[in-house]
Amino acid sequence: MDGLNRNGERHEAFPKNRLEVAAAVAGALLGYFIGIFLGSELGAMASFARHGYEGPQWPSELGRLIGMAAGLIGGAMLGAFLVGRPSVARWCLGMAFAIGGAAFLAGFAGPIL
Repeated sequence: MDGLNRNGERHEAFPKNRLEVAAAVAGALLGYFIGIFLGSELGAMASFARHGYEGPQWPSELGRLIGMAAGLIGGAMLGAFLVGRPSVARWCLGMAFAIGGAAFLAGFAGPIL
């Protein structure tokens, strides 16, 4: 194949809609896995705040399920949105590294120093 369609025009090997689907799937999986941990911890904190150490375990499980669903949907929407928008993707990645670096310094490296 020489990369031409039936009309003799050049076409993309991987169309934008396929890129959106791939990015949505990758974002959904990433959001799903992050949501498992964050939702579980938020549910556990809510249970502890309400009942102390002897609180029930179901808020942690409910938080995990809500976190998975929110991460799945939010990650898919963000992944599909970022395709074809390099400036938005650069901003998101830059902010993630900046905030992550500051959190690392404040929470891990700072107490050691």
